[in-house]
Amino acid sequence: MIGSKLPTRFSGCKVMVMGSGKSVLVSAIINHVKSLDAHENQLVAFYFFDFRDAFKQSFNNMVATLLSQLFLSTTITLQKDIYLAISQLYENHEKFRSKPSDRDLMRTLKENQGFKPFLQLVEELRTLGCSYLHLLIASRPHISYAHELEKLCSKTIYIDKEDINSDVEIFLDYTMQNDYSFCHHGLETKNQITDSLTRRANGMFRWVDCQLIALQSCIGLKEVDSVLNQLPTNLHDTYIQALQAIEPSCIDDTKQVLQWLCFSMEPLSLSALGEVIAFVSDDGVIRFEKRYRVAPEHIAFLGATLIHVDQTENVVELAHMSVKEFLLSEHLKSHVSTVVSQFHMQEFLIHKVIVESCLTYLLQFDTEIADTTAWNKEYPISRYAAQNWYKHAKIVRCEKVNQKASKLIESGGTTYVNCLKLAKFEEDTEGHWPMPQPLYYAAWCGLQDMVKQLVNGKNVDVTGGMWGSALCAALWGRNTQSEDNNSACRQAEDDSYFEIVKLLLSHGADQEISGKDKWKPLILAAYKGHLDITSLLIQNGANVNAQDEYGNTALRQASQEGHCEIVKLLLNHGAEKDIPGFKKYTPLIIAAENVIWMLFPS
Repeated sequence: MIGSKLPTRFSGCKVMVMGSGKSVLVSAIINHVKSLDAHENQLVAFYFFDFRDAFKQSFNNMVATLLSQLFLSTTITLQKDIYLAISQLYENHEKFRSKPSDRDLMRTLKENQGFKPFLQLVEELRTLGCSYLHLLIASRPHISYAHELEKLCSKTIYIDKEDINSDVEIFLDYTMQNDYSFCHHGLETKNQITDSLTRRANGMFRWVDCQLIALQSCIGLKEVDSVLNQLPTNLHDTYIQALQAIEPSCIDDTKQVLQWLCFSMEPLSLSALGEVIAFVSDDGVIRFEKRYRVAPEHIAFLGATLIHVDQTENVVELAHMSVKEFLLSEHLKSHVSTVVSQFHMQEFLIHKVIVESCLTYLLQFDTEIADTTAWNKEYPISRYAAQNWYKHAKIVRCEKVNQKASKLIESGGTTYVNCLKLAKFEEDTEGHWPMPQPLYYAAWCGLQDMVKQLVNGKNVDVTGGMWGSALCAALWGRNTQSEDNNSACRQAEDDSYFEIVKLLLSHGADQEISGKDKWKPLILAAYKGHLDITSLLIQNGANVNAQDEYGNTALRQASQEGHCEIVKLLLNHGAEKDIPGFKKYTPLIIAAENVIWMLFPS
C-alpha cells in the first residue's frame, strides 16, 4: 500500500492463529484503505498466497500480480503503452516457450517513457526504504519464516482472541439474519446459536464456520440443542467428527479423494476426482476400472467441513489448510479409533500412490493416437497425469515406479506419443522440429534414474525436440517446470539435473548439437544461470565463444541476465567481450547497460 495519507495503524505484521480469520481481516483492511479519500499518488496492491495451488505460492506470480495491479491504477493511455511493450516482449520469448527474465522486463519498461514514474516506486518497493510505503503481512505464529516476516515490519501485532471473538459475534449475528438456512428458526434459537458459538470460538473463525455447517441442516430446536451440546472443542476434534460421520461404504473413496486433494500439483476438477475414485488397489497393484467412475455431482458427499467445491471454476479444494495439517498430524495417527486413524497420511506414500495411478492411467492409451480435445473430456484426468506424473515420480524415486515409467516412455511407442500430446509437451503444431525421443524427454523432466537406464547402449546424441538433444533438454528443463518453493527440494532437483548432464557428457554427448535458434548447451546454461553446469561444460571442452543464430554468445546471455559469477567464469576461460549479437549488442555493451541501470534506475 503506497501513499502519503495511509494510516500508520495498518503498517506491520499481524500474527494470528490458524483458522482465526486472517484472510477476512486483511480483506477488510484492503477494502477500508481503498475506500479512503484517495490521494492522486496513492496505490494499493495485494496478494494472497494459496496453499492449495503451487502457482499461487510462486514468488514470480506474486510480483507479476502486484505489478499488474499497479498498472491498472494508471491512465488508460499509459496502460495501453505499457501493455503493448510487455506484450511484444512476451511474444519474442514465446518462440523459446519461456518467460522474460525480471531483467528483460525491467529493461523493456525502462524504455517505455510512460513507465518512468513507476521506476522509483519499484526500486523503493525493492529496498523497502521509503517512508510512505505501508506493508501489511498477516501470518501465523510459530512458523519457520515468522521471524523473517517480522523483520520487514516496524510493528508486530499479536491479535487477541477476545478481539476476534467480538468479530465472531458480529459475523454470527449477520449470518442468523441473512443466511437462508437459518430463516426458519425463531429469534430465541438464533440467539442461542450465536451465544453458544461465540463463547466457545476461542478466536477461531474456521471452527465457527464448521459448526454452522453442522447446524444448517437442523430443522428445529431439539436438533439445534443436540448439536450445541456435542460441540467439539477444537478444529482437530471437528475434523474427527466429520470422518466419523462418513458412511462405511464411502470410506475408501473419501480417502482417495482426500489424498489427491492434499498432494496434487494443481487444483482438480470434479470430473477428474470422479476418475480418481475408479482406481483400485489389489495386493499393492493399482488398476483403473472405468466402470467404477463416479458422476461429478456426487463428489460433494465429503461435506463442506473437509472440502470446498468452487462452482465457478469447477474445481474441488480442501476447505482449509488446517485440513491437510490435520490429516498429516500425529494426533490423527495416534487416534484410538482405527476408523479415524486410517485417514492419516504419509506424504511419500501418497505421492507414490498418485504417480502409480497416473502411469496406470496413461498406459491404457496404447491403441490409437490421442485426439487431445476429445480425450480431455472423455478421460478427465489424462491431462493432469501426462503433465504431472514425473513431478510425483521425482519425489518418490522407487524401483516400482521406474518400471512403470519405463513401460510408458522407453519404447517411444503409442503410449509415449499420447503422453506427449496430452501434456502438450513442447507443442509444435507447425512441425518445426522432430518429435523428442525418450532420452530427451527423461532428461527434460529431470528423471535421473530413467536417464541412466536409457543411455546404456544408446546414441545419446539422437536429435529431436525443440532444443535438439537430451543435453540441451536437461539444461532447459532445470528450474523451468518446478513450482516447488522448498529450498531442500529445489537443491535436490538441481543436483539431479547436474548429474544428468554429467552422465550424458560421460557418454560422449556432443556439445555442438543445437536446437531452436541454434542455442548450444553452453549458451543455454549461461542464460539459465546454471553456474555449476556452465563450469562442467567448459571442463568438457565447450567452445566459450560459440554463437547462436543471432550471434549471441554465452557471455552475452549471462551478461544480459545478470549472472555475474558465470560472466567471470567465461572471461577467465577466454570468452571474447566484443562479439556482436542481437541488435549488434556486444556483451560489453550489455554489461555497461546493466551497470547504468543499477546506478541510475530512474
